[in-house]
Amino acid sequence: MKLLELETPHFTRIVLAILVHEGATIHKNRPSHGFALRVNGSCNYVFENGKTYTPSANELIYLPKGSSYCVETLEPGETYAINFELDSLDIFEPFIIRPRNPSAMLESFRSAEAAWRKRRTGYYLECTSALASIFMQLQKDAARDYVSGKSTNTVRTALRYISEQYTDPELRIPQIASHCGLSEVYLRRLFDRVLGTSPSSYILDLRLQRAKSLIEAKLYSMQQVAALSGFSDYTYFSRAFKKKFGTSPQDYRE
Repeated sequence: MKLLELETPHFTRIVLAILVHEGATIHKNRPSHGFALRVNGSCNYVFENGKTYTPSANELIYLPKGSSYCVETLEPGETYAINFELDSLDIFEPFIIRPRNPSAMLESFRSAEAAWRKRRTGYYLECTSALASIFMQLQKDAARDYVSGKSTNTVRTALRYISEQYTDPELRIPQIASHCGLSEVYLRRLFDRVLGTSPSSYILDLRLQRAKSLIEAKLYSMQQVAALSGFSDYTYFSRAFKKKFGTSPQDYRE
């Protein structure tokens, strides 16, 4: 991940910040660098040298300027992307990284996308600030000692299972541990070492982000939003939402 070794990266231009509902696409000689954060689903990025990268939910892929590749959808989903120019002439390789704090990373991408889409006064500075925050988070994550091999694969298995089940209010940590063939204690330990958070906090973040998206859609009542996001207790949902986002669900809608 040579790109993340740049001590003071100079972003000369933000090209685009967007939420992508992807299909099969082909990219020839990318005109800019790009970060893409997978929100849900999965896909293959197949590069012209034959290498394939498969980011899953809450994983980020770096797409180098000048690269050529095709995107093959495995499981339909959404991806936030931000494209940018650097003053560096170095050639970088693609990489995938799982942020230790996926919720904070997602918020940075969402902030950039919203600013770019609305184009209000100061939007470009907002996008630049969001990109700097993304890069900073990636550098910090890359600098930590990541657990590799079997432990990382086990966490990936747990995360995939969670991504399929987190809207079920009956989902419990022992259930996840059993699915992975682990004890509950060891599962918690792996989450802390690999992701820097607990399984419960990770699930709560997923549910709150989904609730936020559902509120923005303005298609459901607050009780429906809570239920569709995996909350069986509306009072708890409202309290957790306000603690996370600084406002109540109802006030956020208004």
